[in-house]
Amino acid sequence: MTCSPLILAQPHLLHRPAAADPALAGVRTLDELYNAIAPISAQMAMLPAADQGRTRRERQFFQHDRYYGIQRVTQQGGTALAVGAIVTAWRLAPDGPPPLVAALIEIAGIEIGSRYPHPRAATEQDPLRRWIIGHQVFAVLMQGLIMRTAALINPPAHHDPAADLAGLTRLFRASGAALRYTGQVHPRYYRDDIRPSMPARFSGLMAADHHHLLQRLRVAHPILLRHADSHPAALVELRQAWASAYADHTEVCARLVGSGTPSLLGTEHGQPAVESLEHYRRSRLSTIPEPN
Repeated sequence: MTCSPLILAQPHLLHRPAAADPALAGVRTLDELYNAIAPISAQMAMLPAADQGRTRRERQFFQHDRYYGIQRVTQQGGTALAVGAIVTAWRLAPDGPPPLVAALIEIAGIEIGSRYPHPRAATEQDPLRRWIIGHQVFAVLMQGLIMRTAALINPPAHHDPAADLAGLTRLFRASGAALRYTGQVHPRYYRDDIRPSMPARFSGLMAADHHHLLQRLRVAHPILLRHADSHPAALVELRQAWASAYADHTEVCARLVGSGTPSLLGTEHGQPAVESLEHYRRSRLSTIPEPN
């Protein structure tokens, strides 16, 4: 791992965003923001860490986190997410797409003078570091989506469902951008260096945040059904954004491993990874209803 661990809370702790820290008011650049959260980051590192889990699935989550440099804490979900979003935005900024950096800053709930200023010059990125940072960014985006979905399920006072649907759409679009960024490595490097570095039978299905997001979306399905009547255009855009993220994932997979190669989780002669992604796309998109 070529950067310090990213501290995030266990996804079931994500219900409400953290209150804005007055100490962060007035920051003008992403570098200033990153430096300003240093004391909070230190506090997050001192929180109780999650263990390896008791069930097979929990141990798989732990294994996935360990490979991608994610350290889980068992308290302060909203604060850990806000800090993690700022940290990943700062790591991504030198060579990441500005709208993707902006999406991370939005998750943190911080206003800065410009959406994504960063005086640091972009340097040549180590492909494995890009791979790790890209997956850390994706984990933060999944947590942002979990938080947005929680607001639909248990709306706060003065709730605006249109704003939450639009926020979900922006974050799904950002997820596609994160997948494209992560996959910008040479297929030979992926085959010879990145893929062998992964544990046997490793898979994105072991990502705790993505798994929990799917659970939250299933809970939110009856609410989304109501919004299909009141906000049909927003539901169409949301479905399109999620479908587009799956298309981005499929494109990256096909470029790096080919259209006929099974996933790491599969057997040598198992279903090709791109076909598995298409199966997941069809089944999971049904969570978001199509307006009549």
